[in-house]
Amino acid sequence: MSPSNEKFFPDTHQTPFREFIPDLSIDRFTSMRKQDAYEYADAFKKDGNPPWIHGLYLHWRELLAEPYKGVTNDGNVRGDLYKLEDDDVPIERIVRAANLVISKMTQEQKTHSHYHIDSPEWRTWSNPEFLLSPKGIRLDEINQDLREAVMGLLEASLSPEGYEKAVAAMRINGFLGEIIQVPTIMNEFSYNFAFFGSVSLESPWGFSFYGHHLCLNAFFYKRQMILSPWFTGAEPNIIDEGQFSGTQIMRREESLGLQLMQSLPEEFKSRAQIYRLMRDPAMPRGRWNHDDQRHLCGAYRDNRVVPYEGVHVSDLPMELQDLVTQIASEYLLYLPEQARRRRLSQIRSWYHETYFCWIGGFNDDDPFYYRLQSPVVIIEFDHHSGVFLTNKEPKRFHIHTLLRMPNGGDYGMALRPQITGKNQNYEWFQDIASDSPPQGEKTMAKPVVDHSEQHDENNSVDLGNLDDNVETFDHPKWKRTVNLLLVSFHSMMATFSAAAIQSGFVDIAEDFHISVQRASYLTSLFIVVLGAAPLFWRPLGQTYGRRPIFLISLVGSLVGNIGCAKSPSYGTMGLCRAITAWFISPAASLGSAVVAESFAKKDRARYMGVWTTMVTLGVPLAPFIFGFVTVRVGYRWTYWILAIINAVQFVLFFFLGLETRHIPGQATLGKSGYFTFRRIDPTPIRPVDFIAPLGLITRCNVVIAAVSYSTAFLWGSVTTTFEIPQIFPETYGFNNQQVGLQYIGIILGTLIGEFAGGFFSDQWMWRRQRRGRKPEPEYRLWLSYFGYLLVICGVVVFFVQIAKSGTEWNITPIIGAAIAAVGNQIVTTIMITYAVDCYPSESAAIGVFITFIRQTLGFIGPFW
Repeated sequence: MSPSNEKFFPDTHQTPFREFIPDLSIDRFTSMRKQDAYEYADAFKKDGNPPWIHGLYLHWRELLAEPYKGVTNDGNVRGDLYKLEDDDVPIERIVRAANLVISKMTQEQKTHSHYHIDSPEWRTWSNPEFLLSPKGIRLDEINQDLREAVMGLLEASLSPEGYEKAVAAMRINGFLGEIIQVPTIMNEFSYNFAFFGSVSLESPWGFSFYGHHLCLNAFFYKRQMILSPWFTGAEPNIIDEGQFSGTQIMRREESLGLQLMQSLPEEFKSRAQIYRLMRDPAMPRGRWNHDDQRHLCGAYRDNRVVPYEGVHVSDLPMELQDLVTQIASEYLLYLPEQARRRRLSQIRSWYHETYFCWIGGFNDDDPFYYRLQSPVVIIEFDHHSGVFLTNKEPKRFHIHTLLRMPNGGDYGMALRPQITGKNQNYEWFQDIASDSPPQGEKTMAKPVVDHSEQHDENNSVDLGNLDDNVETFDHPKWKRTVNLLLVSFHSMMATFSAAAIQSGFVDIAEDFHISVQRASYLTSLFIVVLGAAPLFWRPLGQTYGRRPIFLISLVGSLVGNIGCAKSPSYGTMGLCRAITAWFISPAASLGSAVVAESFAKKDRARYMGVWTTMVTLGVPLAPFIFGFVTVRVGYRWTYWILAIINAVQFVLFFFLGLETRHIPGQATLGKSGYFTFRRIDPTPIRPVDFIAPLGLITRCNVVIAAVSYSTAFLWGSVTTTFEIPQIFPETYGFNNQQVGLQYIGIILGTLIGEFAGGFFSDQWMWRRQRRGRKPEPEYRLWLSYFGYLLVICGVVVFFVQIAKSGTEWNITPIIGAAIAAVGNQIVTTIMITYAVDCYPSESAAIGVFITFIRQTLGFIGPFW
């Protein structure tokens, strides 16, 4: 295999980067020349300058506080991808080299450079020139013997070509330090080194070697080696004068990637090229940021969700698949030969789920970005704009590359649970209840800032971890709250529209000369369509975003309600009711996704409760209000009022509604997004996507939550609200208005139940976390038992008291219905929140699945 770096002797007058040498007399460089690496880093942390990098640094600290999970494509870690194997790495030679390093260290150096094998310090590597996490020893501060021993360990661990490439990257970093005259901050040896675990032939151990433009994390167990994540970059990527003139790296990574893109058939080029420009106006805010630029998986991004994009490698002709293999092989260059072959074989075995995407042009001189991604590897290549050089646009001489092993493969984490006979837990040692900085960052002051503002300034919004990181959401909390209220009201309108005619069953029966029972089928029809339609809307909401679907929903339901108001026959009204149900349904199912996309887990039950309360309130609130309407102006005005409400909703949502659907690596749309609609997720819609939520039938915790909640909803809401308009007029002689007043008890019960289910559920979860233990989602379920007991008690009281009342009305059945409503809302909030907590990345599918189960039972129930 040919190495990535090549020697040649350039003419410095023709080297492209030379025209972008900065003015070294400006304050930035004069200040740097007066500082060493520690003073430079301290000044950066203290002054917060430049602010975009400081914002990223603060964001990184928050990411480090998250438990390690691994990079994924959908938020769910896939198991059984990595196995303990014999890579035939020269472990004896590597261990000898490591022990030589230790023998050259002083006791103080040993103390500062040794960490537990499971220390979170593995994750504190970074590639900027700032010494943000000064762990281990720094090569430019130690004596030559120790420095040569560390380099000897690198040479023993890497392939000859890989070691040559690493040394070239270090030399280029020193060359950049010479260009801008800051050798104390950037030089050939301005890199840190640390051990993890005890160096051994039999036990797991590893090391981290990191600094500007070169970061290597190596994990060893017996003869197996994991080298991931790693980062290699260069600015410029060529040395054109001095001792190492002619050194250049990453030419093959660049040329092979361009060759692949240029060789794609036209149909595949358009699919692979996800953006035409390096900073494309079509990119949502956050898809690009000042520091990572187009990279998604750099430092501290250990848990990022990176959806597949681009063209499927298995669809390419075999000669192009072979070219993909050459690219992958080049990125495995650091590994010893046998380990490299084994990893390459593993990567090839996943071509059926490997994607290649491209950003930028693909002419011979164009800058570009590309990514290869599968369940077992992520490779990124990016041309950058200048950091120290002055080019404002990406140029071919500033390159960043990286490799990760997704689904828990980084740092050898996926292998650790498979290592038997060791008295180690193989988990990151970090007290999640502690506010103290992790070891190795003791010099960092705890920042007292609004992190969300810093992230916004940096465009580094990261919603990849929907579970715990959504407080970095790009919009201020008040906007997200307003959006939630709009979506919740929209959700309420689904059940509200279904139940709106319940107080008018008798009038509808008289109008169309049918029975009251048959008139009630107009509601039953609405219910069943309301359950099935979200299967259609969910894939569209995933692809085009929530906001366009909600706006279309409101227009369609407005038209349907007008059709109902003008219907000349029972059949026509049934058709228009079905149309209304079809269009009004999205918010009633996608609301769970909006909550998960907008608010942190610690507040989720409270905000989920707002949405679920509105869904539940729609059932009793509609007949309560429209009882007055049908008595005074007739039942058809029910439909006209619903249409007017839809119109007002549309206007409010158009101007105040937010797009919460987020693709990690992207962020929310800018202001122009209010008036333009476009595809958010480039993943093609497949027919199976329309029934994909039904696949949750295999997730026992979701099924149990859905069925138990739906059963409670059937008895605690649907049954009582259905029986009141059919029993009370016949038994007590009530008119429509009097029937509507009976729903006050259910409305009050629902509001009381929401306070109990939402507020106390969140307090219950935080009670466990304040004790230093992160609560599992199941811990929330203890409170649901109170809800089930109240539903049972309330329904029994409702029916028993009706039977005992004879023809004389009294309030006791309504008290029973209110008790059932309290229990129903407690169960609703807790069960839906629990299901979303279990699978936060599938919050939209969970909403659709639960709605389907709820509406199916709600449709069948009244026929009993």
